[in-house]
Amino acid sequence: MTTKRRGGNTTTKAAPKKYKDFSGAGSHADLKNVVIQTKHLPVEIISVDPEQPRMKLFKLGITPQSIQDHLARKIDLLSDDHPKRAKAFKGIIELAATIKQLGLIHAINVYQTAAAPAARYIVGEGERRYLAHIYLQKPTVLAKIEPHNVDPSAKFLRQMIENLQRDALENWEFISSIQRLDKEYQQKHSKKWSATALAEKLGKSRQYATEILAIARAPGDVIAALTNDSISTLEAAYIISRVDDVAQREHLVGLAKSGATTKELMAEKEQAIGEPATQTANPPAKKTRGRPVTKIALGSTTNIAVVKKIILSVLGEDRFNERFADVDWTSHKKTKNAWSAMLKDIEKDITQ
Repeated sequence: MTTKRRGGNTTTKAAPKKYKDFSGAGSHADLKNVVIQTKHLPVEIISVDPEQPRMKLFKLGITPQSIQDHLARKIDLLSDDHPKRAKAFKGIIELAATIKQLGLIHAINVYQTAAAPAARYIVGEGERRYLAHIYLQKPTVLAKIEPHNVDPSAKFLRQMIENLQRDALENWEFISSIQRLDKEYQQKHSKKWSATALAEKLGKSRQYATEILAIARAPGDVIAALTNDSISTLEAAYIISRVDDVAQREHLVGLAKSGATTKELMAEKEQAIGEPATQTANPPAKKTRGRPVTKIALGSTTNIAVVKKIILSVLGEDRFNERFADVDWTSHKKTKNAWSAMLKDIEKDITQ
């Protein structure tokens, strides 16, 4: 490998190497074995990548144009009317303050979209650093330039892994990224992306990769619940994705949204796959799948008032006030605890 300086720019050369398919071993490393040039680029010829794995800022409306409009006082990105956007934009401002004080420590990574002299560039890694330069109204930004003929899937995979390493992806962004890569692989090879190949890319176990692919290939209602935060963890998404019945999945999503733990969701799922005994005078011997049903699910609701009314109706006003006077009825968790306590009290009364 040789390094030469030309007019203040640094060019790194490596032995030519053909890109491997993104799903095969070594594709992530292959992206590094190309001619990379580092130099200051005018910010106006750089764009953010609309197809990158990390879509949070774009969905919140934080773009180069909106930042310019904010600086021109046409819009207010810090408005309390949009708290999530304001919080994200404050992060950009804080990063800009650091860059102003210390300079840009790590250059952004860009991909050339066309050959010179009409070359433009798309941010591959470093979107927040690029947006901070827009906020500071800097004319240029230091960038590592990679050629325009990089395989799109390999580029996307690299972006996803880079964001995962920084814990910068929301769960729904991660799963959406896996869905895209899985789809592209199937289109190229007429078969599904294997858990073994994904595990190699992520540096994770095959079991972890198997679960991630199961979520990515889950029914649309599971993906929607993950996207709108009804399901907040990948563990919960995996459990629910393994349930075939639509109504039961909806029930589990409701439990997850109400704060059910992974253990509670698993117990509910295992109960759901059990099959009741055949109700006949002389039922034939029959093998059933799953564990026998030993519990009765009493349904779920997100409406605390419904739970409170049921408890009050069952116990009566005097016992209700005596037993649950200190319960915080604005808390789903406290309400759930009160419900469990009522059931235990009833069971105790029956067995005595």
